[in-house]
Amino acid sequence: VSIMNLACGPCRELADYIGTCGKSEAVRAICVDIDPDALTFAHSVFSAFEHKAVVSLMQENLIKWCLGRVEHDFGPQDMIYSSGLMDYLDDNLFKAMVARCHEQLKPGGVLMLGNFSPANPIRMFMDHILDWKLIHRSADDLIRLHDDSPFKGHVTVISEAQGINLFSVATRPA
Repeated sequence: VSIMNLACGPCRELADYIGTCGKSEAVRAICVDIDPDALTFAHSVFSAFEHKAVVSLMQENLIKWCLGRVEHDFGPQDMIYSSGLMDYLDDNLFKAMVARCHEQLKPGGVLMLGNFSPANPIRMFMDHILDWKLIHRSADDLIRLHDDSPFKGHVTVISEAQGINLFSVATRPA
């Protein structure tokens, strides 16, 4: 399975998956982040345990990539995901990222994008005390942002139990 992690940060969730999946030799992952320190830390995470996955860490500006200013083809992917990027992108950049990811997915491949929900109970604290301003989106917002893409009609939204972290799950038609 080929997996691409956008704005990967420390990659802990991917490392957890690889460490417990039982078939790490079948995993080929590309982890992309603009921050070289994040990639250095991710390397230490993957080096801390035995596995047979092929994990490539790549420094890249994903905004430039989604706008076509960087012509890097990551190869066809079974899954592309991001859990900490889309909250920072306005609607136009969100749509550009969705379109670019569609190009990189294999038929039947899945794009999963995380976004904080307006139901976030600490939003005011984040906005005004931490000065951590995110774009909070509802499930309807996430579906609407996929409507101008080839994913239209192939998107669902899931969340964790509290409903604070939403994930759009879009499947590229086969």
